[in-house]
Amino acid sequence: MTRGSLRLRLLLAGAISILLALALSATGLTVLFYRHVERRVDTELGVFLDQIVSGLAQNKETGALELTRTPSDPRFEVPLSGLYWQVSFDDTVLRSRSLWDNVLQLPDDELAHGALHRHVIPGPVSGDLLTLERSVRLSPRVGGQTVRVAAAISLGDVRSATRDFAFDMLPYLILLALFLIGAAYIQVTIGLRPLHRIRQRLIAIRQDPDARFGTADFPQEIEPMALELDTLLTDRQTRIEKARARAGDLASRLANNLGGM
Repeated sequence: MTRGSLRLRLLLAGAISILLALALSATGLTVLFYRHVERRVDTELGVFLDQIVSGLAQNKETGALELTRTPSDPRFEVPLSGLYWQVSFDDTVLRSRSLWDNVLQLPDDELAHGALHRHVIPGPVSGDLLTLERSVRLSPRVGGQTVRVAAAISLGDVRSATRDFAFDMLPYLILLALFLIGAAYIQVTIGLRPLHRIRQRLIAIRQDPDARFGTADFPQEIEPMALELDTLLTDRQTRIEKARARAGDLASRLANNLGGM
C-alpha cells in the first residue's frame, strides 16, 4: 500500500478511531472503578464507626469513657497500617493502636448530631487519608456526652487498587484493539472489492468496446455510477459511429466528384 492508498487511509482512520475509543473507555472504566472502590470504602468505614460507637462504655471504677470492643479488622492493631480510628471528646482522645503516638488532624468544623462528614486529611505517615467522621451524643448510662468518632483509611490503598485494575485491564484492551483493527482491515477489504471489479470491467471494455459495466455484480451504492458510465460509453460509441458514417459519406462524395472530372 502506497502513501496515497485509499485502503491505507481508511485503515489508519479506523485504527486511530479504535485506539481513541479504547483509551476513552479505559479512562472511563478506571474512574468508575475508583468511585466504586471509594463507595465500598465509605461503607466499610461506616461499619467501623458503628462498631466503635457500640463499643463505648464507662469504666465502672473510674467513670472514664473507654472502648471495650474494638473493631474486628486486625489492621487497627498494627502500627501505621493505614487503617485508623479515633474518638475525641472534651480534651480526651481515644485512638487505635495503629495510630501509635499520632492523632488524626480532623477539620475544626461543626457537626450536627448524627451527621456524617467525609474528609481527606494528611496521614500520620506520607500520603492522605480518606476519613469518615460522625458526631454522636451518647446515652446517659454511658455518660451522655457528645463524642466525635472518626475512621480513616489510606488513600494509597484505594489508588493502588485502581492502578492494579488498570494494569489488569491493559492486556485485554490490547487484544481488543488488535481484534477491532483486524476486523476493520477485513471490512475495508470487502468494502473496496467493488473497485477491483470496476477495474476488471474497464480492462474488458478496453478489449471489447461493446462491453458494458452492467449492475448485476455491483452493490446498490455503485449501481448509479455503473449506469452513468454505461450511458457515457454508449453515447461515446454512438458519436464515433456517426462520425464514421459522416466520414464515409464524405469520402464517397469526394470519390464521386473526382470520378466525374
